[in-house]
Formats: sequence, C-alpha cells, structure tokens
Amino acid sequence: MPPLSSPLHLILCISLLLLPILSSQDQSSSNAGRNQKPTPSTRSRHSKLYFAREFLLAHNKVRLNVTHPLLNWDKKLARYARRWGMKRINDCKMVHSYGPYGENLFWGALDHWTPAQAVESWSKEKQFYDRQHNACSSGQMCGHYTQIIWRDSLKLGCTRVKCQSGGILMICEYDPPGNYVNESPFDTVNNGGATAKTTGGSKKSAGSPHRKIGG
Repeated sequence: MPPLSSPLHLILCISLLLLPILSSQDQSSSNAGRNQKPTPSTRSRHSKLYFAREFLLAHNKVRLNVTHPLLNWDKKLARYARRWGMKRINDCKMVHSYGPYGENLFWGALDHWTPAQAVESWSKEKQFYDRQHNACSSGQMCGHYTQIIWRDSLKLGCTRVKCQSGGILMICEYDPPGNYVNESPFDTVNNGGATAKTTGGSKKSAGSPHRKIGG
C-alpha cells in the first residue's frame, strides 16, 4: 500500500471529491434541457396542433349525429385557410375567398372564442334547416350547418386568426365543397349512394354564408 502522502493517494482523493460535482453538473444540464421554456415558434406550433384537433373533433361530433363519414384533417386546406386569414388580419372583414373549396367564416368581437364554439355556432343552424324541402327557414341561415354535414365533403382545414383590429376570425375549408344548388347534404355521388340532384347538367355551389357574432 502506498504511503498516505503519495501522489497516487492525492489523485484518488481529488477524483472522489470531484465526482459529485461533475454528476451534479450533468444532471443540472439535463434538467435545464427538459425545463427550457418553449420558444414563441414552439408555442405557435403547439397552438396550431391544439386548434386543429379541436376544429376536427367538433366537426366530426356534428357529423356523427347524421351518421356521415368523418372528416380528415388536410394540411393543404389548413394552409389555404391560414393564407386567407393573414390577408384579412388587419380588418378581419367577413369576406369569402371564393376559392375552390367550401368555406365557413366566424368572427367574434373578443379573443376568447374557441374553435369548438365556432363550430357549435354553425351547427345551431340545424334548427333552421328543413330536410324535407332541403331549404332554410324564411329569413334564416343554415348554410354553415349544411356544409359541416355535407356528405361528400371528406377533408377539412381551418385556421384561427387574432385580428389586429380586435377579435378573432376563424375560417374553415371543406373539400369536396358542399352547398350545391338543388342538392341535399344527405345526397351523395360517391360510394354508390343516392344520386345528387342537379339542374341543367352542371353543378354550382351556393357557398357557405358566413355568420358574424358579437361579444
């Protein structure tokens, strides 16, 4: 055994003293990585995913009530909605994009409105939809609801924009679009179902009239 004062003994003692410190530093470094605050871009990405899930679940909850195929989230439609929303971010006017998709718009004066609340607002138009005559009640809107449940619409993409002028604008795009003139949301031209009714051999979408909500 070497003498207590030998260099080897000193090296061993120093090594043993440093081990807890090095271990603590490694653990602190690991914890710092786990506890690091998310960046704004990370928070934005998480918010988009959360809102996408909420939009989709709210829509499919309505479609389940009429036993129609569930919608699937589509990134292309979401990008289209987001781009249109960014064009309207300064004024958030309720203006349709008149693109190739079905489209529902929602505006709330305060920024507490959620995707689920927007979809619920649209779905409440069910009370104004007369399925027997395939028409809205006189003086009422039901186009948001019929677009949500339109049987042939299979893909969905939405966005939620905070307006610079105040409030929240929400936009949802649907593909294939719905609300075709003289067609019912319960008809289908796919899957061997009922044949959609058309006039003049051409199809024309009536669009989805928007709803403006105050407060």
